[in-house]
Amino acid sequence: MFSASDEGGALVQLTPAFTNATGNAAAFSVSPDRQSIAYAADANMNNTFELFVVPAAGGTPVQVSGGFPVGTRINEIAWAPDSSQVAYVANPQGRAPRGFSHWEVFLVDRDGSNDRKINGSVGSPPVVSVSGIKWSPDSRYIAQVVLSLDPFQTIVGFNTFDTTAGAPNSTRISPTLDYLNGERINFRYEWSADSTRIAYLSSHEAAGTTQLYTAMADGSGSTRINAALVAAGDVYRFNWAPDGSRIAYQATQLSSARTDLFVSDFDGGNNQRINTGGTLQPNQTAELSWSPDSSRLAFRLDEDIDDVREVYVSSADGSSPVKVHPALAAGQAALNPIWSPDGQQLAYRSNADDVSTFELYISDVDGSGPVKVNGPLIQNGNVSGGVNWSPDGLRISYVADQGQFGTVELYVSTVDGLSNNRVNAPITAANVDISPSAITWADDSTRIVFVDRADDFPLPETLDIWAGTVDGSMPIMLNETNNFFGVFAY
Repeated sequence: MFSASDEGGALVQLTPAFTNATGNAAAFSVSPDRQSIAYAADANMNNTFELFVVPAAGGTPVQVSGGFPVGTRINEIAWAPDSSQVAYVANPQGRAPRGFSHWEVFLVDRDGSNDRKINGSVGSPPVVSVSGIKWSPDSRYIAQVVLSLDPFQTIVGFNTFDTTAGAPNSTRISPTLDYLNGERINFRYEWSADSTRIAYLSSHEAAGTTQLYTAMADGSGSTRINAALVAAGDVYRFNWAPDGSRIAYQATQLSSARTDLFVSDFDGGNNQRINTGGTLQPNQTAELSWSPDSSRLAFRLDEDIDDVREVYVSSADGSSPVKVHPALAAGQAALNPIWSPDGQQLAYRSNADDVSTFELYISDVDGSGPVKVNGPLIQNGNVSGGVNWSPDGLRISYVADQGQFGTVELYVSTVDGLSNNRVNAPITAANVDISPSAITWADDSTRIVFVDRADDFPLPETLDIWAGTVDGSMPIMLNETNNFFGVFAY
């Protein structure tokens, strides 16, 4: 079931009691205003999933999808940023003749009215699958990834749907690709903060050369963002500034022997290299991270060209770069810079104290006051991820190889490192870990929701949803059975 906590701490059951002991709920999404939860469930135990919406405080769930054929599944749910509508991806036609499941995109109002398919025709029999939905920040457009129904599920392009049009519509925003000659498009795409443009990676100008482009939501104004690349050069990754004015990206733009970091205006102008020296090997993650106010960039690379990966902060034009940690020796590295909510500090992982152990540090952005915030680790233990600042910026979470069986557990520390508590209850089985990608802070920074997962091979992986407190007191399990997802709503 899905559960929420009222102010007194009591759990509220949000879904009807399912009779299937293995669980019937498959996916969920909390509305941005935190008032409703949409979830997919096989409520009738006939292997058919429908979409339901229930108040986060508890109440009667409402089926908002229109009644699908037997065997339909739902695999993506996404609320509009203004919480007025829910988009979801389902496969009502089942499998295509060649045996590949194809998916289509549907949209329904929050109250369950106006449920409709919004993507264009997929043909009969279907020839494409539509997935990877992302709302524009202004809640007007839904972008979709279109994939071919073949063994490779090749990405055909990106489409957008205009919710103000009132009828099914689908506009291709990416250029036509020549697949026979090796042109490709990357699955990842991102909306700009002002909802006017989408950034994506494509090789439609030259097969084998991936470049960065933006296009308007209606498909017009396609613009290449990167400057001319060297022969066989590529753009590897990108990151919009929070205000949408600029894009940072990593590319082999100056030399085939190195990659560098660049910042460009949203229209491709004012292209500047950010790193003053150093290099990254092609395809090595640069870990670009914008400050919350879009004025600075944190990035990781070997700036001193001494085989040591380090974290720097610079102005958005590349000026005034500062190394945010003490000097590192050969074989040492700093990884994964994450800005504090106020943009004054950075958290990062480093093996500065022991080359075989990565630990969690926090430093001011000018490089002063670095503090190790994790508690003592077991031999060969590591802070392996799950690093998330609390909304008030006073605490930080992390997961570490710390348990008696070497399993991954969840911790919360104050930013000065003086108070460090395990959030999950002691894990007593070697096959149970905390999932580092499923950790969410409550808005008031006092509670944290997490998922533990058990590998019950040969049975499917099982999941449990928990809510813990920052002082490490006994967490509460929010679901009653395994094999399905739950949520803790605040």
